[in-house]
Amino acid sequence: MAFYIKEKNWRTLLNYANAAYNEFKSEITGYMTLSKDDDSDWEMKNPIILKQEVGSGSCEIDKEDSANYFVDAFDRYGEDVRFVWWHTHANMGAFWSSTDTQNMEDQCSNGWAASLVINIKGEYKFRVNFNDPVKAYADTEIAILNQKSKKIPKRITDEVKSKCSEPTYNYNKSNNYQYGWNNGYYKNFKSNQMTLAGTGTPLLNQRNKAANNWYELYADLRDHIDAYTEGELAWKDLKFWIQE
Repeated sequence: MAFYIKEKNWRTLLNYANAAYNEFKSEITGYMTLSKDDDSDWEMKNPIILKQEVGSGSCEIDKEDSANYFVDAFDRYGEDVRFVWWHTHANMGAFWSSTDTQNMEDQCSNGWAASLVINIKGEYKFRVNFNDPVKAYADTEIAILNQKSKKIPKRITDEVKSKCSEPTYNYNKSNNYQYGWNNGYYKNFKSNQMTLAGTGTPLLNQRNKAANNWYELYADLRDHIDAYTEGELAWKDLKFWIQE
């Protein structure tokens, strides 16, 4: 079993990665189809993105868009079609975080499933997860055919801007901080209404902004520590990121 991708499709992935980083300083995620050729190898095709919330440490695809995509794909390619879940790591290294690992296991069906993480430089990791006859995985290489270097097309940038949005943050009436990113992973951050001394101006916006930055930083730190403990990130690189 070998996997390959044509240059135009690989370039599309890189363009999505760079456009998301340029516009939002964020990751981005999507899917590709897998087609079996006459030599029983698998070609990765049709990279797409869907409506999603993006951040520096995670992405969340709109559930309705995701459901419609799979229904349309089965109608177009047949029930035997397979998919690659791909996402980017912006300007960071290509590695599997603990969240990635769980997502890959959750998506493994019909015997096996494929996943890809790529950064804006074109560094990547590609994994195939198996659940039959036993649970296992293999990190393997992708053959990139006729690889070239090109600028990001305007249509890619426009598509990323139209389908991606940053998470929203709100305060409810009970004054609990509601964090609307990463499936509501962090919720109920207590806050107090403060004012600038001598002005009576609420500090709500300043506190809100600080909290947003803290959670994004925490998500980044979690993924980098995961990569270090799994031997996929060198200590000097982790230290450089922290100091940066």
